[in-house]
Amino acid sequence: MDMEARILVWNYTKEEVKRLNHTLEALYAPPATPIEKGQGHLTLKEIIDTGDHLDQEFHSERKLILFHEVSYDRVLSLVRSLRQANLPSSLFAVVTDHSIHFRLSDLLECIGREPVPGDGPVPYRTE
Repeated sequence: MDMEARILVWNYTKEEVKRLNHTLEALYAPPATPIEKGQGHLTLKEIIDTGDHLDQEFHSERKLILFHEVSYDRVLSLVRSLRQANLPSSLFAVVTDHSIHFRLSDLLECIGREPVPGDGPVPYRTE
């Protein structure tokens, strides 16, 4: 597996990636690499290691910034800075030994249901 620090993004326009990369450059962070629609049903490992694509595209309106091989302290610092920047509202996630085997589509579904601190009370759900 490639062990270099990477930041991947989902559902960002070219202009949004450009703005994000400008911010990341100022923070001395690696540039963001867009995840393409044809990669949405692949595992994070497949996306990171191979860059493969499927014929079936995945569509989700959620935006995601995904950190791979970025230290915990650095992730916290970057998330704080990115939340203050003039960027689209996004979900943040870190690739772990466990999550690397998730399909991106499953990860987005899972973290998209989690409450975000400061968003107010979350209604009780049973599933």
